[in-house]
Amino acid sequence: MTAHPSPAPILSRPLAISDVSPDGTTVRVVATEAERRALARDIDIPSIESLEAELTVRPWARTGFRMTGRVRASVTQTCVVTLEPVAQVVDEPVDVKFVPPSEAAKYAAARDEDGEVVLDAEAEDPPDVFEGGTLDPGAVAEEYMVLGLDPYPRKPGVAFEPVAESRGGAEAPASPFAALAKLKRD
Repeated sequence: MTAHPSPAPILSRPLAISDVSPDGTTVRVVATEAERRALARDIDIPSIESLEAELTVRPWARTGFRMTGRVRASVTQTCVVTLEPVAQVVDEPVDVKFVPPSEAAKYAAARDEDGEVVLDAEAEDPPDVFEGGTLDPGAVAEEYMVLGLDPYPRKPGVAFEPVAESRGGAEAPASPFAALAKLKRD
């Protein structure tokens, strides 16, 4: 799959932060046929039959927001073995936090004495930064749908079988070093 990212999200559904209620505001994102076609073309898959999300935005950490919910999609991808169409289902939970730029430094990754970023696989992801007084649940739905795609889709029951090299009429298993050995012999 070769992604050709658009400059702006295809599913953009801006939500003014002033419209987020203290108890949370739920946004339902349902992609239109034109949006599904455009997104499928953008991410280089044959089709997206359905794409919807239900996301709730709540205030978080005084000046931030937390968006939770679920993204579901039915898509057709191309089998990496047979190149035939494969129906896939995407069902991704969403839990992402947002802070204004003025708060971003509080959540920056720690650095060691050499200035290298220290990553902790067990640590919670830092919040995303939002600007301009809006959040975009549609863009989040689009991102999580794309992240939920199978990077190596295969038709059921299909397995990758390496091509065997021929040595004097007998089939031999392919080796990662076979090409180098052939060059050395030549």
